[in-house]
Amino acid sequence: MNVKVLSEAVDNLIRAIRAVVDVECGLNKHIVNVCHLAMLICHGQPPTLLPSARQLRKRLYKVAE
Repeated sequence: MNVKVLSEAVDNLIRAIRAVVDVECGLNKHIVNVCHLAMLICHGQPPTLLPSARQLRKRLYKVAE
């Protein structure tokens, strides 16, 4: 039973990551930093509360400056 629940949770996370990357590729922009996205997911933010790819990119550029 626990394995099934874990499997469903992992599937949901993979769908969220794919969705953000697909949006970035569809807009012909830089692909979002997947490591940064994974960090946000690991800190317990549900996919519906994750910042958009554009917001993530802005944050990454600010850090780089």
